[in-house]
Formats: sequence, C-alpha cells, structure tokens
Amino acid sequence: MNDDEEREVVQLWWAAEECFKLAEKAKTDLPGQDLLRTPVKQLADNCRRMSDITGTNEMLMRLNVHLASCAVRLYSIDELLGKYYKKSIRWENYEKLVSNNPAGVKSVLHEVIHILLRHNVAHAEREAKKKPSYEIIQMAFKDLTIGQLYDSMQQVRDEIKHDPKLEKLIQS
Repeated sequence: MNDDEEREVVQLWWAAEECFKLAEKAKTDLPGQDLLRTPVKQLADNCRRMSDITGTNEMLMRLNVHLASCAVRLYSIDELLGKYYKKSIRWENYEKLVSNNPAGVKSVLHEVIHILLRHNVAHAEREAKKKPSYEIIQMAFKDLTIGQLYDSMQQVRDEIKHDPKLEKLIQS
C-alpha cells in the first residue's frame, strides 16, 4: 500500500468513526428505546415524502443515515485493505452469499452489513434490482429493525477496527 492509500484509509477510518459517533448520539436522542424495534422497511415505507420525515421518523432516519454513511467508509476500507492483503472473511462471506446462498444472509449479517448498506445507498432502486446483491439486501432488510441494524454495524465496525492491517495504520 503506498502512502496516499495509507492516508486514504486513515481518513476513511476517521470519517467512519465520526459517522458512528453521530449514530450513537442519534440513538441516545431517541425518546424511547422501543423505537429501535422499528423495522427498517417500515421506516422506509413511512417516509415516502419529505413531509413524512418529522418527529420520530426524522430521528430514526437521522440514525439510519449516519449508519449508512459509516457503512460506505467501512466498505471502502475493507476494499482497500483487501486489495493489498488477503480479502477479509467479510468479503469472502459476501461473495458466498452472492454466488451460492442468498438465504444465509441472516447468519453473517454482522459481517456483511456494511457491504449491503453501501450497495443499498450507492445504487438507485430501479438499477439495483438488476444486481446480484439486490435479493440479498431484500432478505437482510425484510425483518431487520433499526436496533439490529445499529448492533450489526457496531459489530462490523469493531471487527474492522481490530483488523491488524488497520490497527497498524491508525496507531501510527
């Protein structure tokens, strides 16, 4: 990895951490932790128009947006580290899901959530339907709650944080 790529990874990590801190704050700002049981799909359905994004919908959307922003950065870090080192188990599990077993997504959600969120954010829905990840995303998010999304993102963030390749860069 050259100096510019190392710098990029460090800056991506910093941004991921900042996004996750904002997600933590958004979570603690919720008027009731029972709102974390709201399904992601229900939130999406509840927020069809700008006028719908108020009150608790707005608070949950804010949490969701910060998690998605964090996911984009974690995805990029995983991608860059995988380019120079052995691909992470996270990527291996995602590739297995795409090629063999989309239904197995729930068992590895905490490892691939950042990849799925990034794909969900990066592709317009109409175009996304043509991609292999679309079916996996639909299965993953079908019954997923905001709280489960948060917990899965926290897990993958912690896994990436303790990846020796990243630790070496962020501790220098």
